[in-house]
Amino acid sequence: MSEHRKGAWPIEHPVDIVALPAPAALSAPSAPVPLAQDVRLVLTVDLTGAYRTAREVSEHLRDQTHRNVDCHTAIVRLGADAVRHHIELGRTIAATFFLAAERIEIHAPAGNVMGALIHDEVARYARLYRADHEQFIAPPAASG
Repeated sequence: MSEHRKGAWPIEHPVDIVALPAPAALSAPSAPVPLAQDVRLVLTVDLTGAYRTAREVSEHLRDQTHRNVDCHTAIVRLGADAVRHHIELGRTIAATFFLAAERIEIHAPAGNVMGALIHDEVARYARLYRADHEQFIAPPAASG
């Protein structure tokens, strides 16, 4: 082992670095490179677990969305237990996403009529909540 001096490179036989000529100028691409202009944030909520009560479903929904951000689409995947135990699931989903998402998609298990009913309930309550919110933030009408 060679003796190392403070501030000296520890290699005994350093490799000589040879300067290479600069590369030739790169030609511009013939066609412009398209930029991704339509990038959308999609949030997914998974309610396909095993639930015994509506409270468990609500808590799981709240746990997944309590740090929610605005997004383009919210996808809510429903399982049979969530649909079976939570009577007001559509209303709860609408309340969670009516301001945060432009679109709300409900993915329900096939062969379950409740999926369609929950979808309709989400759509109805989301419209009601949006209309109420718009009325709330609208400036007061001038009294004459």
